[in-house]
Amino acid sequence: MPASAYEYSPIGNNFVGMASIPGNPNPDYTDIQFNLYNSQLKKKNELLRTTILVKGNVLAGKVFVYFISDYAASFVYNNAIYIGTTGKGFFFPVFNPDGEKLYDIKLDVEKKKITGKEKQKKIDAMRSALGENRWKAMYGDKEIKFPDYYPAYRAFFVNDGRIYVFRFPWKKQYEVYILDLKGNILERKFMPTNDLKVVNSKYQCMSNGNLYQLRLGADEEEELHEIKIYR
Repeated sequence: MPASAYEYSPIGNNFVGMASIPGNPNPDYTDIQFNLYNSQLKKKNELLRTTILVKGNVLAGKVFVYFISDYAASFVYNNAIYIGTTGKGFFFPVFNPDGEKLYDIKLDVEKKKITGKEKQKKIDAMRSALGENRWKAMYGDKEIKFPDYYPAYRAFFVNDGRIYVFRFPWKKQYEVYILDLKGNILERKFMPTNDLKVVNSKYQCMSNGNLYQLRLGADEEEELHEIKIYR
């Protein structure tokens, strides 16, 4: 497979993949592109190129880490490709199996500023969860950085004829947008963060309006939780 491409999803005889593009002069950012590949994973055409804030980087020997960074992913659903990238805001272009653009979904949503208190709370939570020794080993020599604003969302899913978009938690609540496949808002709701673990479309899934998450139970064994998101 191409060395710089990853996170493949099949669509017909083709694959959708995401590739990193080196050379951005700002070490805080990286350029990525979503491509359509054939059955031998040879690039057929470029679907989308964007610039995103990265989680970490090394510059002149100094390491920095962003605890909150941009999000980019793709879903294949109902013979169409849905791409999400917060590098372009609340944005989802949609393509057919041949890589031809069908339409864009773009909503004008409120930008939420990350306060100093929230930054410190995030650091304290990570430090507590890891323990002091692990924290020092993993982050003791790194500069912890934050963007000025939360990205437009932290995860999304395409299933059930809908697009589920989870924004970053705000005041102990997730704001969830439920859209139809054309981007029309079906419902906008708020859910307590206590009801959800960290939402990540890579490790969780939606089905029949429910979000499924694995959680570590009191007996230190994994438990499968079903959370109703949409009626």
